[in-house]
Amino acid sequence: MDALEQMKRATSFNDLANRSVLGKEALDRQVRTLVQDAVARKSLQAVAQQQAQSAARSSGLRLG
Repeated sequence: MDALEQMKRATSFNDLANRSVLGKEALDRQVRTLVQDAVARKSLQAVAQQQAQSAARSSGLRLG
């Protein structure tokens, strides 16, 4: 329960990095994973949009 109370007092990534038992390395892993996931999602969205535009051009439709 003490760990939960400590987490509640940490209000920023800086607090978590400096006060966490796992430290900066754990924070780095978490943030890197989140950023990599977001980049991958955005990349997939861009590919899907390009494919939709290509298909629309092939069929003569016009997308916004």
